[in-house]
Amino acid sequence: MNFRRFSIWSAGAVLAIFVAYASYVIVNQVRAPSARSPSFPWHTATSEANFAYAGFAARRARDPQASVGARELRLAQQAYRVEPLSSAALGLIIVSKEDKSPVGTRRKLLGLAGKLSRRSSLITSASIEAAALEDDQNLFFNWLSRAVLTDSRLRASYVGAMAEATARNGAVEALLPVLGSKPSWAKYYWAAVASRAPSLANAATLRVAVSRPPWNQAEIMDTDYALAWRLVGAGQFDNARQLARMFEKSAPNISSTNNLLVNGNFARQPLLPPLDWALATSGHLGSSIDAKGKRLTISAIAGAFGNAARQLIDLEPGNYRVAWTIEANEAIGDDSLSVNLACAEKGVPNIAIPQMNLAMGTHHQDIVVPTGDCRWYWFSIDAHVPDDSAGFDAFLSKLSLTRLR
Repeated sequence: MNFRRFSIWSAGAVLAIFVAYASYVIVNQVRAPSARSPSFPWHTATSEANFAYAGFAARRARDPQASVGARELRLAQQAYRVEPLSSAALGLIIVSKEDKSPVGTRRKLLGLAGKLSRRSSLITSASIEAAALEDDQNLFFNWLSRAVLTDSRLRASYVGAMAEATARNGAVEALLPVLGSKPSWAKYYWAAVASRAPSLANAATLRVAVSRPPWNQAEIMDTDYALAWRLVGAGQFDNARQLARMFEKSAPNISSTNNLLVNGNFARQPLLPPLDWALATSGHLGSSIDAKGKRLTISAIAGAFGNAARQLIDLEPGNYRVAWTIEANEAIGDDSLSVNLACAEKGVPNIAIPQMNLAMGTHHQDIVVPTGDCRWYWFSIDAHVPDDSAGFDAFLSKLSLTRLR
């Protein structure tokens, strides 16, 4: 019994030493691939293929155009004849045929390699590259998704590539089942794609698509806010509105049907700014919505200046009426709070629309949106508090913008 335990322990120790030594050599070959392979008392074709793989990986890391060397290919072929399940050997053979074998042959080899290993970065990168060259969107994104799940070290690179590729034609259809299944890395993708300007339009379409059956991802995620703001910043207002309306289905606008403002009676918290209220949160100026009391609270101290709240709206030229009910904890200046309309579209001349000062009580004021090229406007509640003022808290309980016929 003791002898058996000793034998098992000895075998385990020898195996541990072998693994440690092999790992050491592979690491050092990545750093210095010209170094010789280790001289074990027993050599296997598979181990030679692994060392050849390490050397090639190091060269390709320095030079993406590096090709498989003759010695590396010979070792890989020897290993494959002895051990057809060696992913390192098959991976090197596939890469060596990048410019030589027909597309169908290479795809078959890649398919076989994919069944052998889910963790070979060489096979994965070759499969992704092949799918991209063949313009096979489904296979391309499926391989990227698989790569993200199996190699966390390269997650940022794979997710970044997926975000970049979202701009491609057909990407939405190919990505829908991938993102629809809500993989563990989805939040990284949505964060990454929001920073890729060419991918924004497809990202918005994809986000709306995964909110529908059978995926039903209709809850607002933190990354949705970034996506909405990036869309607006890129001038993709219609895409931003489409995104916002998706969420409004579960929490509809409770304002009167004629009110063009979203959540104009402050009956709920903002859903997706700036297509809903974007609230100020600076040290001098802040605003918040009391949904139960149905009012917007604006707190300003001396020197406060800027937007207390604003939202993006789509307006046609014509006559409009702004109506409000407001009160404050103390008297404030006539122009300390005002409503302003300004064109949100870059490069479009901004024809001035008179400022509307918010007098205390219930009031309304008629305005004219002039004829011009601007369609999207910032509707903002602005504060301007003199430096020598004591500041104030104001409570806006009703605010509407209606079209006059």
